[in-house]
Amino acid sequence: MDFAGGHYYRINRILLTCLGLWPYYTQCTKYVYCIFLFLFLLSSTVFQLSSLVTKEYSIDLLLNVLSIVGPSIYCALKYFATFINRNKVKELIEQIRYDWNSLKEEEELKIMHKRATNGRFYTIVMLLWLYSTLFLLILMLFSPSILNIVIPLNESRQSWQLPTAMEFFIDREKYANLLTLYLFLIAFISTSIMIATETLMIMYVQHICSMFQITGYRIERTLNKSHIKWLISSEKFNSKSIVKAVDNHRSAIKFVDFLKRTFSISHFFAIPLGVTSLSINMYLFCECIMAKNIGGASMSFLYIATHFLYIFFCNYIGQKVIDYSDDIFKKICSTRWYEAPLKIQKCLVMITYRSMKPSTLTVCLGLYLPSLQGFATLVSSSLSYFMVIYSVRL
Repeated sequence: MDFAGGHYYRINRILLTCLGLWPYYTQCTKYVYCIFLFLFLLSSTVFQLSSLVTKEYSIDLLLNVLSIVGPSIYCALKYFATFINRNKVKELIEQIRYDWNSLKEEEELKIMHKRATNGRFYTIVMLLWLYSTLFLLILMLFSPSILNIVIPLNESRQSWQLPTAMEFFIDREKYANLLTLYLFLIAFISTSIMIATETLMIMYVQHICSMFQITGYRIERTLNKSHIKWLISSEKFNSKSIVKAVDNHRSAIKFVDFLKRTFSISHFFAIPLGVTSLSINMYLFCECIMAKNIGGASMSFLYIATHFLYIFFCNYIGQKVIDYSDDIFKKICSTRWYEAPLKIQKCLVMITYRSMKPSTLTVCLGLYLPSLQGFATLVSSSLSYFMVIYSVRL
């Protein structure tokens, strides 16, 4: 990525390239690689759902299947959506490149660098958090076998067993090692997909915030008290100065709208799948606590914590877009816009009218707004469904 801020996107480029999703990766083998990974992810969903047909049906079996099938479906959809929209992803990256190259002032570049640095920091945090969670889950699963070697007892501890909520159609005992490797690959690839796609979304959102922030900076710089009198004597330059702010604001809004259209399909399924999975896993956590199953409760707790943190993170970046787009209207109102030349006031009308309604990353055809209030709504819904399941199962 040959522009001033290209190094901030290095981690995203490496992750997407390893998954075959980097839009500048043009080799023909990429398509075979992507199709193989998608079918590989889809196979785990098939194995999970097939157990509902091959095994004796029960509510416990249904809940165990639904607790893991939701995230599996979402990962597969997220991968597929990113793959088929790779040209749109490329357009968004090209827009970022254009915005970076169009900036010349030092203060504006400082804003871009600061927001890109924050995006890279969030990327590293998400990478460490999800991979650490995966490592802890694997460590907990194999802890009995490890303890049997390190601290042996008179009798062997119960070792990890393949999940009963999955039907593999082969002998589990004979191919136990192969199936274990398959499950770990599924978990690692799914985690990598979540990191690669969501961290790219974080970088997009940070770029949007920087564009809104630069728009506000340009307006404040043009309409500050010491600049007003000088503006009146150079209206030609004034118009150009404020027009740049208008163009920058319009570019940021178009970027938001294009981003929403690009990932609307995957986000449409994210909310119901996430709420359902979280509610069921909270119920399974309570079941493990009552059964005094410490190992199962610990893994369920990690799973629930990951759900909560992921939902919060997605809503937090949505809130950031709202805050920075709304901040433009506040900055206009706090300036001496009424003392500016008429030409500038006419230009400001366009920004003022559009910024009265903040830009948002709405999903589900506009039915859901990612924000801190939206996070509270999802948590409340998850707890409500959890109480319904718990009361029915008593």
